[in-house]
Amino acid sequence: SYYGELPLWADVRNSQQSIDRRLAAGTWQPLQRGKQTVLLNGSTVKPFSHRMTGGERFGAFKTSAMVNDEVAAAVADVLNNTPLGNDGTPDLLNVSLYAGTFAGRNPAVSALELQDTYERLDRALGTIIQSVEAKVGKGRVLFTLAGTGTFDSEQADDERYRFPGGVFDMRRAVSLLNIYLANLYGKGNYIETTLGTEIFFNRRLISEQRIDFGELQHRAADFLLDLSGVKTVITGRELQTEALSAASFAARAGYFPQRSGDVVIVLRSGWRSIGTDGRISAPITAARVEFPIIFYGCGIAPQTIGTPVRVDCLAPTVSKALRIRAPSGCSELPLF
Repeated sequence: SYYGELPLWADVRNSQQSIDRRLAAGTWQPLQRGKQTVLLNGSTVKPFSHRMTGGERFGAFKTSAMVNDEVAAAVADVLNNTPLGNDGTPDLLNVSLYAGTFAGRNPAVSALELQDTYERLDRALGTIIQSVEAKVGKGRVLFTLAGTGTFDSEQADDERYRFPGGVFDMRRAVSLLNIYLANLYGKGNYIETTLGTEIFFNRRLISEQRIDFGELQHRAADFLLDLSGVKTVITGRELQTEALSAASFAARAGYFPQRSGDVVIVLRSGWRSIGTDGRISAPITAARVEFPIIFYGCGIAPQTIGTPVRVDCLAPTVSKALRIRAPSGCSELPLF
C-alpha cells in the first residue's frame, strides 16, 4: 500500500472474514441454481460448479463472479468504518469490478460462468449504490460508471489465421546494442537495466567517458530500428520535447521522466517481447477502444450523449458536477 500499512477496516475484514476460509468451505455455483441453460444453438447445458483450492485459488477467485460480491461487501465496510461522506468536503471512492472470463478461459467454453458474472455484477452495482446513498443521501453523490471490456491475449488465433507476428527478445537486443555502442565509444557496459521494452543507459559510464548523451540515444534508436518486430524507437528526450505521431502518443502517455527508460521500443502489432528476466509479454494489439460512461446522481438530468468524445473529457465533467476545480492538466471542456 502507498500508506505503508492496511487501513483498520481492511485489517479487521482480513482477520474476521478471511477469503481463504470462505474459499475452503464454499463452491461457486450460478445464481440460477438447478436450472439448465439453453444456448443460442439450441443445446442445453447443466449448471457449473467450481471449487477453488490449491496455490492458484486466489487468482481463480479474482476472475470469478464472486469477487464482485466481495468488493461490494468491502465498500460497505469502508462506509461504515471510515469518515467518508461525514463532512462538507467531497470524498472520492474508486471501485473496480470484474466482468471478464473465469481463469483466462475462452468465452466459448465458459459462457455460463460469464453469464453468472454479469448477473452478480448487476447485483453488486445495486448493492454499492444503495450502500452509498444510505449513508450520504440520495442526490448527494455522483456515480461514474465505465467499462473498457476485456481481451485475453492468450486466446488469440494468430497462428491459425496466419497473422503476422513474432517474438522480440530483449536479451538479444540488449546484447547486440551494447556491442554496437562499445564499437562506437569504447569497451564498457552501456546498458544498466531494462523494464519491458524500455532501456536504461549507464549514465555514470557515459558521463565519465564524456559522451554526448543525446547523440548516444539517437544512435541506439537508429540501431534498434533495424531489428525485426520494431515499429518505432523513441528517445526520452523526444517524448519530452517533440510533437509525436499518433502511433507514439501512447508511449508519451505512459512516460515519466524520473522513472521511465532512456529509449522506448514500440513493437509492431502481433509481436510480443521476452524481457531480460525471461518473462513473455502479451502480444501488441492496436485497436480503437470504445466504451460507455454513465453519470448518475448529483442532480444530473437524464439524457443520452451519442457523440463520441475523448477520455480527456471525464475529469473536467466530474469536477464540474462536484463543483470543484478541475485538475490543472485538463485541456477539454466538460460534457455537460
